[in-house]
Amino acid sequence: LTRSLLNAGARKLVVVENDQRCFAALDELSKAFPGRMRVVQADAMIVNEAQYASPGTKIVANLPYNISTALLLKWLTDAKRYASMTLMFQKEVAMRLVAEPSTADYGRLSVMTQWVCDVKRLFDVQAGSFVPPPKVHDPFFDTPYEPPAQTQDTVSKTETVFSNVRSISPNIKPKRK
Repeated sequence: LTRSLLNAGARKLVVVENDQRCFAALDELSKAFPGRMRVVQADAMIVNEAQYASPGTKIVANLPYNISTALLLKWLTDAKRYASMTLMFQKEVAMRLVAEPSTADYGRLSVMTQWVCDVKRLFDVQAGSFVPPPKVHDPFFDTPYEPPAQTQDTVSKTETVFSNVRSISPNIKPKRK
């Protein structure tokens, strides 16, 4: 992904990476594209994006499954900072982003993402695009920012509502598509 962005003409990339196995390849890319890439060795969950990204920045990322939802929710709370977020999710998470009300996949993530962004599924990335190839195809989504009324307040409210929804209405079941 990083190489493709640089080959496509990205002038400035900030790469946040915590996996030691990736640093040799990132170092090679940095040498091949001098002055266009900065590698930040850090946990993406604790990085202060404002330190590296000016307003209007575009986030492009292949998100790790175990933190993809938490990262997205983190970015949504300050979504006005970003021009767009083009993100790759594992299929199960991706389906929740675009889920419609009264479906099995609809929940807090659907509400938050659709409240703040205009979510569009762009394409699936084939397993052969990765080394080693995973056993699934991951969809890429574009989520351009659309200004909501109150993002932070909405984050708190949806967390409360969706954490209690099962206890409030245990007999209500979503429709399966």
